[in-house]
Amino acid sequence: MAFLDLFRGNTKPRKAEVPVARARFEAAEQGDDYKHWAGADAFSADAALSPAKRRTMRNRARHERVNNSYLAGISATLAGDLIGTGPRLQLDIGDAEAARTVERAWYDWGTLIDLPAKLRTMREALVVDGEAFGMMVNNPRLPGVQLDLRLIEADMVATPAELMRQTITPEGNTVDGLEFDEVGNVLAYQVLNFHPGSNFRVNNLMFSRVPAAAMVHWFRKIRPGQNRGMPEVAPALRLFGQLRRYTEAVIAAAETAADFAAFIHSNSPAAEVDEVDSFAELEIRKRSLVTLPEGWDISQLKAEQPTSTYKDFKREILNEIARCMQIPFNVAALDSSSYNYASGRMDHQVYGMVQRVDRDQIERICLDRVLAAWVNEASLVGMIPDGLPPFSEWNWAWVWDGKDHVDPGKEANAAETRLRTLTTSLASEYARQGKRWDVELRQIAAERALMAELGLSANPDAAAVPGLPEEAQAVRAAAAVKAVVVHGAPASGKSTYVQKNKGPRDVVFDFDRIMQALSGNDPHQKTKPLIEYCLDIRDLIIQKAKSANGIDKTWVIVTRVKDEFRRAMADLSPEYVHMNTSMEECLKRVDADSHRSAVAEEMKKVIRDYFAEQESAAATQWQLELQEAAG
Repeated sequence: MAFLDLFRGNTKPRKAEVPVARARFEAAEQGDDYKHWAGADAFSADAALSPAKRRTMRNRARHERVNNSYLAGISATLAGDLIGTGPRLQLDIGDAEAARTVERAWYDWGTLIDLPAKLRTMREALVVDGEAFGMMVNNPRLPGVQLDLRLIEADMVATPAELMRQTITPEGNTVDGLEFDEVGNVLAYQVLNFHPGSNFRVNNLMFSRVPAAAMVHWFRKIRPGQNRGMPEVAPALRLFGQLRRYTEAVIAAAETAADFAAFIHSNSPAAEVDEVDSFAELEIRKRSLVTLPEGWDISQLKAEQPTSTYKDFKREILNEIARCMQIPFNVAALDSSSYNYASGRMDHQVYGMVQRVDRDQIERICLDRVLAAWVNEASLVGMIPDGLPPFSEWNWAWVWDGKDHVDPGKEANAAETRLRTLTTSLASEYARQGKRWDVELRQIAAERALMAELGLSANPDAAAVPGLPEEAQAVRAAAAVKAVVVHGAPASGKSTYVQKNKGPRDVVFDFDRIMQALSGNDPHQKTKPLIEYCLDIRDLIIQKAKSANGIDKTWVIVTRVKDEFRRAMADLSPEYVHMNTSMEECLKRVDADSHRSAVAEEMKKVIRDYFAEQESAAATQWQLELQEAAG
């Protein structure tokens, strides 16, 4: 209403202007592909996944799994890859011995109820049912803790048809077997007393209310407000049907061509050939010689199936199926012939992330809750040691099976690098292998203690051989050394020592020779810009020595052994050889060597500085020893 209208007596409000939407989205337009979108709807998540729709998809998916070898294999592989031999409990409760006792009791109970197999079954149910239910029940046949996990099919969690329009609980509502409160928390599950597909004539109105705390409901939620699961294979069901029909059609075409041993035909005029009845069948005896009617020829049907595109078509269909189930093609087909190492690793990185997400979900909705119920009952029967903190203060983790690496050597080197650079921990590295770090370290310590007791070496190459002379033992021990650092002043004889002692399959880093090879200058003449190149080559040789195959020993020639260099060589446990040549002898050798004449004065200065540093270091060490003795 305008301000002046108040004085004019016009109090009738004006008609509000409705803004007109000008936006245009091609996906929202009615085009020639309208039939493609005929099934699009605006139903809520629960309304779209109605009991009838889910029942139809479940039945079709189950039928396909038992009749399609690909789906049967994919389902079993998904369960085996995710669950493996089952998760192991790892406790941190401040008492290592008590933790081992509880872990062992949990393992024994899990073995009694076959928990890994039940988890694998639940994972397979997600493929064809879209959800898995596990009901925590009391099993009086179990010794000790009588808690059990009873698996039930999705068909049994349902609200009978006569009660679907009723509100089971005064404070909430019901969605096909699930009772909710006013904020959406599940209060209870309605579990039919008999399976709807049972062979027995039963009253389908009979059901039991199972409290939500006693039920494990595992499904993948893809829409907000979704409370029941959809089969994972649902988007690919039609593709599986196409795959089977195409394979059967190809086989039928090939069989049809093979069924006809031969047929006779004629291109001659009818007057010039003998009369033969059309489509008459003639039985041909084995290894017989027969004659044909006059003017007729014999030939066989040429089989056109399978064509050259048969394999490609099946591969594309399987690729499309595998994508919606978040698995690589080589897992779906169990065929890696078209993969190289890099593409295989890349595909499996995505697959590995999906598995980590699934494991996190099953830990939270199933394992943690079952563990809490088990500890509660185990405490009542005296299986939990006294003096432990309350369960709410416990820390635990689930250790799953590791995966074998395609290239164990590369993986070992990568793990070594991660540990050395402090970007991982022993716990994480052992967990990758499905092992517990504390158990493995205790085992290693026990093995090394026993080896020391028996006089064995942790390095089998250096292990002593009973009855071998001492000289031979020394030679054998020296051969077991994989790296030798030869250090000393210039002209002290380092290169000569290495040349006399190296083997035919050894690798040698000699700074002077590398510099000469890079610069093309005379020996011992250094080009400053190339020093960094030489040091990079040295670092590369050291790194390669940690995983070198076919190399017996690595020799590194240096003048000074600095702390940084020692740390770089630490993983190789090298032998250090110091060339204890006097300064006078080193200077004398420089003067006598014509190859060093161009750099003689510079080398002499380096030699004097070297020995001055040695004397200073020796004096400092002597003073420290005196102070220690006096103190």
